[in-house]
Order: sequence, then C-alpha cells, then structure tokens
Amino acid sequence: HDMSGECGMYDLPWTDESNTLPGTFARFSTEGAMLLTWGGADQPRLWDLSQDLVEVPFDLPEPLPGKFSFSGDFQKIAAVTEDDAIRIWNLRRGQNHLLPPETLQPVEQITLSPDGQTLALASQGRVQLWNLADRRSSRPIDAFRSPKGSYTMAFPPGSEGFVAGCTVSSIQWFGLRYFDRKGILSHEFDQNTTPHRVMAFALKADIMATGSYGAICVLDVRTGQRIHTLVDKQVTNCLALTPDGDRLAAAGPEGLIKIWDVSFGREIMTLKVQGTVISSLSFSSDGRILASADMHGVIRLWRGDDTPTE
Repeated sequence: HDMSGECGMYDLPWTDESNTLPGTFARFSTEGAMLLTWGGADQPRLWDLSQDLVEVPFDLPEPLPGKFSFSGDFQKIAAVTEDDAIRIWNLRRGQNHLLPPETLQPVEQITLSPDGQTLALASQGRVQLWNLADRRSSRPIDAFRSPKGSYTMAFPPGSEGFVAGCTVSSIQWFGLRYFDRKGILSHEFDQNTTPHRVMAFALKADIMATGSYGAICVLDVRTGQRIHTLVDKQVTNCLALTPDGDRLAAAGPEGLIKIWDVSFGREIMTLKVQGTVISSLSFSSDGRILASADMHGVIRLWRGDDTPTE
C-alpha cells in the first residue's frame, strides 16, 4: 500500500487446507497455465490452474535424480543420472537420449534454457553449453572466474544468452557475467552489486534481481547496469519478479514475504506465513498469482488484483 492510498496487489490467501499443495518448490510455466511443484520425498507434480488446480498426469520416465532442470513449458527435462551421464527427455514426443560422453565432469549444476534448446553444465568454475538440436557443445569456458564457491547460472527468458556468477562468502564474490549461447562474453554486470546467491528474471522485460546477505539488487539484463539496491536482512532467501518487471517479491527465514515496486524501489506490502521458512516464490504469467512454498512442504497461492483499492 503506498502513500497515495492505492495498492497494486493485495493478498487473498487460500486458507482452506484442501487448496494448499505439497512441496518445497513451485514454479509457473512460461505461459502461466501450469504449476510445477516438487520437493521433499515427492517427485515433480503438475497442476492445471485453468481447471481450478486439477492435477495433470505427468508421466515422468523414471524417478528424477537430485540434479535436473525443466524447460519453460515443462515438456523437456535434462538430468544427471546416477552414473554421471546427462539424459534429455522430450515428454511431448516420448523420446529420450544421452548426450555424448565429452561432457564436463563432475557436473555441479545443470540448467536448461526456457525454450529447451540450450543446456548449460557447470563444473569446477567452467561452463559447457550444448545445442540440443544438433547435440553439439561449445568449448568449456571459464565463466565463474573461481573454481570454488556457489555457482549461479540462469537463462533470462526471451534472451539469447545466459548469466553466470560465483559467490564464495559474504565478503568474497565474483561479479555476474552475460554470455551469448556460443559462450562468448557479452558484458559484465555492475561490480557494486551484492553477492548473487539467488536470482530472478522478469518473463517479458529485461529486468533481473539478485540477492544475498541482506541486500537485493535490481539490474538491467541488456546493459548490466544497476537500477536499485534494496536493503533488507529479513528477505533474501528467494526472489520472484512479475513478468512485466514491475513487482518484486522476496522471502526470508521468518516466513515473511515482501513486495516491492521496482520502478520506485519501495516496499508496498508484507505477507506472513507463520512458523516456517519460505523456500520458493513464483509469479504467474499475468502477475496476479504468487506461489510460495515453505520448508514444511506447503505451497500457498496468493491472489492479487490490479484494481486500485482504498
């Protein structure tokens, strides 16, 4: 709620337990009609929001291992198998195949692009990009500038590149870098950004957010320039941006979820889930539904409305 008496989003939580979902992570599909949930002992499950949260049969070929990544429409999966091979499933076609054996080893992180065409593998400070159409890879690149630490790697929706960074500790991190899908460095991000333990991207705008250790930076993906720095030690566990990049949601260990107006860099709302830690946030494609997942394995849907209210 801002000082003018207008509110761009308000929460109408579904408090009925029958309307909560199981899982510690939640993610909306790029078109927004489907919600993917997973976490704990559960394998990924798919829900149709257009049919009032009806579970959709999700015929996974086998139980997924710990390292996996989905395309934006959830129809393509890349996963590291128990013998360290990389298997790609195309659920729509009912096909799967292994990548050639010259993949980086050991694979520490695996990330599939939203369009399902490019796969990034991270290992010991290096990244290898695979074009899944012809199953060819780029030469490994030194993307992180450090063989140690926590890697951050993601494909901004709608872009032709990927972002990579490395956080070693609260006082040592290596700035984010933007590469094209051939592995060529395009630009580096503002070096005054915070450590980037978590990242979020706007689906339809060139806006991204990074957060860690009590601060959140909002950045322009195309230029790497910093737009805002938001300081809040309570909410840097996970982030989400609305598709248009106008609103940022951030959550922390005390069950708090805060909403910011990105244009003005100001907080406009606080939501609260009692007695738990928020582990995941995701906005629907129209920005009207925020999914939050917690470490108790409960996913809640918070509904909003763009109609100003007094």
